Amino acid sequence: GKVMDDETLARIGREHNASAAQIAIAWVASRGVIPIPSSTRPKHQKSNLDALNITLSEDEIAEIDGLDRDERIANPDFAPAWD
Repeated sequence: GKVMDDETLARIGREHNASAAQIAIAWVASRGVIPIPSSTRPKHQKSNLDALNITLSEDEIAEIDGLDRDERIANPDFAPAWD
């Protein structure tokens, strides 16, 4: 959910006529990772799938790569030592 408020993702999204969430999905896919976003709403499901058709430039990918805030959102008690 935090990606929705990121100005860099929103700006790149405006350049692609896409949402910040779609840009995040496109970025994950550009790294060779298969994103599995979830939604119960058909409109959001379509939007998530449409994100896979977005091609980010190398500069955009590098800019998003630079957003690392050294923050882990999902870190359950049963998870291995990630770092």
